[in-house]
Amino acid sequence: MTLALSATPASYVPNSAASGYRIDADELFRAMTEALLHDGNIDLSMQKAFRWGFQDHEGDKVAGLRDLMQRLREDRQQLLASLESSLDGQAGPDPAGGELEDASELGDLQEGGHPADADIDVRQMVGKMEAMERSLRQVESIDDLQNIDLELISTTLTGEEQEWVEQWVRMKGILAAEGLVVEVGDRLDLTPRAIRRIGEHALAALFSSLGQGNTGGHDVHGRGRTGVLADSSSSWQYGDPFALDLSRTMMNSIRRHGPGAPVRMVAEDFEILDREARTS
Repeated sequence: MTLALSATPASYVPNSAASGYRIDADELFRAMTEALLHDGNIDLSMQKAFRWGFQDHEGDKVAGLRDLMQRLREDRQQLLASLESSLDGQAGPDPAGGELEDASELGDLQEGGHPADADIDVRQMVGKMEAMERSLRQVESIDDLQNIDLELISTTLTGEEQEWVEQWVRMKGILAAEGLVVEVGDRLDLTPRAIRRIGEHALAALFSSLGQGNTGGHDVHGRGRTGVLADSSSSWQYGDPFALDLSRTMMNSIRRHGPGAPVRMVAEDFEILDREARTS
């Protein structure tokens, strides 16, 4: 399935910058990890990512079918508004009042008139965008993408969006080529490599979110409150356990106030012994 963006009205600039449409197979599989751990249903997990989109490891949104439909709807409304403004400038206000809702209302305007070529191009584009929206609403599964008219795809979608459609059409083959899935009859099964990949993603997510606990037994990088005393010390802050490092506290006081007796101490002089961190 090879697509090419055909000519569109000069006034039409697709508003698709808000969401990314480039899919990385590994990022997709990583995003499906949670659902796969829950039920192992690769088809269901793919359909969810396809319809709603997903986030990559950097937190950037990869668009889904709903995002594409929303983009088309907003752009179509923008074109209708610009066309209505253009026709109002040619023939005065619409006696019926209100705004255009879809392409079917365009023929009711300018009866007996001769709209400019640019307006005709916009009318045609609005009609095609409507048809594309209807086609996308009828998509129940990824396989249904192959039933959409190629001319509609090439006319109404940007090059990146066309690539998005093409990638989803080929996604089962892409994952199979990566050694992550295997087709068994009419369903997909996970391979041993995929199961190992799921485990890697799950463990990475688990250990990246470890925080300090009160009584846990696992080391983490950072200061703790109840672990074994360390060789280092830090400035005391209100609420810290008061395991005072007396020698360093005294030196802080002498540096601040100078030698002499009695030694004058303030809270800023206190240093406490660090403890190894633990997490639960």
